[in-house]
Amino acid sequence: MKTQVIPVPQPDAGLGDRPRGGFGAAVRAEWTKFRSVRGWVIGMILAALLTIFVGVFAAANVNIGCGTSGGSQHSGKACLPYVPHGPGGT
Repeated sequence: MKTQVIPVPQPDAGLGDRPRGGFGAAVRAEWTKFRSVRGWVIGMILAALLTIFVGVFAAANVNIGCGTSGGSQHSGKACLPYVPHGPGGT
């Protein structure tokens, strides 16, 4: 009985003059697939805008300051802790 040898293509084997495979080719193929579906691109743009708007609206009502509960609010140098000074002001 004779066994037939079947050649196994190598991942870096070329098709004609152009080499096939590699990380760059995979990235290009995935990018082409991603941008060819209109819904995916629109969804990603909406997700980015939603993330930005949530951050802006969440930061709009933030009061950055210090104070005691029920007391007046302070900001700037008034929020720094008291540092005791020694003799001669050092």
